[in-house]
Amino acid sequence: MTNEQFLSYLKGKEETQRVEFKSACIWDEKTFAKDILAMSNVQNGGYIIIGVDDSTFKPTGINSEIKNSYNIDIMKDQMTKYADPHVDFSIMTFQDESGKEYIVIKINQFEEIPVICRRDNPSAQVTKGKIYYRNRDRRVESASVSNSYDMRNIIELAIIRMFNRKKELGYNIKFSDEEKFEKEFNEINNIKDPILLDLINNNIKKYGHWEITFQPNIFRPILESVEECKNLVRNNYVDIIGWDFPHFPTHSEKIQDIQNGNDCCQAWTNYGQYKEFWKLYKSGHFIIYIALREDWYKEDIRKNDFLMRIEPNKYIGVRYTILAKAYEIFEFLSRLCKNGLYNEGVNIKIRLNNIENRELWFEKNPSNFSMQDNRTSAPYREYQKELTKDKIIINSIENSIDFALYILDCFGWYPPRELIRKYIEEIINGN
Repeated sequence: MTNEQFLSYLKGKEETQRVEFKSACIWDEKTFAKDILAMSNVQNGGYIIIGVDDSTFKPTGINSEIKNSYNIDIMKDQMTKYADPHVDFSIMTFQDESGKEYIVIKINQFEEIPVICRRDNPSAQVTKGKIYYRNRDRRVESASVSNSYDMRNIIELAIIRMFNRKKELGYNIKFSDEEKFEKEFNEINNIKDPILLDLINNNIKKYGHWEITFQPNIFRPILESVEECKNLVRNNYVDIIGWDFPHFPTHSEKIQDIQNGNDCCQAWTNYGQYKEFWKLYKSGHFIIYIALREDWYKEDIRKNDFLMRIEPNKYIGVRYTILAKAYEIFEFLSRLCKNGLYNEGVNIKIRLNNIENRELWFEKNPSNFSMQDNRTSAPYREYQKELTKDKIIINSIENSIDFALYILDCFGWYPPRELIRKYIEEIINGN
């Protein structure tokens, strides 16, 4: 962990699968045993940050007495009683911008096989024979594995570890499904086209932007051709605000294009306030990056006098950026499912980036910035959920409401569910 990463976790004020906050406290094995066991079974391990109120996430720092109680040799000796095989962790210290100190326990992922609890301790809330994990089917927490999705993740991690060990010994091992999807995702980082590189790095990622992926639970070629990928988007994009999602270019020109790739089709747009790039693979793996429109109003070809005065990184629109986008995402996903994709379910990942210090803006009355108190200090907001095909098709609006409320939560606005439903239905109906 770098100091920059540490500060971003503090500002994010959000516990994740890899980050846990603990209030300032001296080392006690009973306080930390379950979290250390759980994070050792998570891909790439995780961090426990001591010195952050674990109910309000307010950074408080630690004093010298607390700091001196974290003796790595004693901590490892005590944790040996709980872990089979052993857990590997280390200690780091950091300071925030005001000079307050924090302890960070860095827990590494298991080496070859998952870590199992080897003793009962009711005070530590651990039970012999249990596998602990950072559950994601509800509020993130360290708990014993309670569902097939989490158990499957742990097993896949163990298989990957085993495969990597075999490869080191000279065996020829086929890629796992997760590795195949990761390979597809990483192709974006290897783009050579200067136009696309400029669009992604100097436009889309310059200010606020969405990163959205639909990843099938099983890797297999669902679509027979790249042309089928293209037709699937062409026939199922969502258009409720006068601009389709994902945008499907009708022809190639300097501001947009659609192209055939390696087992995928891809498209890009750089048109005023509309900047996006997407790929759909024959595996059903869909990836899209979209810039927040409010950061690019000054490039809008319509030259609206009011919108031209809006500065980047200042606002985030409730109506079109959050609510409309929420519906577009889950409705497009629903349409893909109805056309034969994701029969085994899908893992949807959505990340809203570069939102720190933005305030909400309800665009239906553009001259009234009346939500100045609804501001976030989080640098980003990340959402991840596994959904079955039936839940996607049946609950398109409900899924979009869940997601919208999750995003709005970090801005301190907690509207009734029915109010969000009303707003989304108005958008769908063009009101």
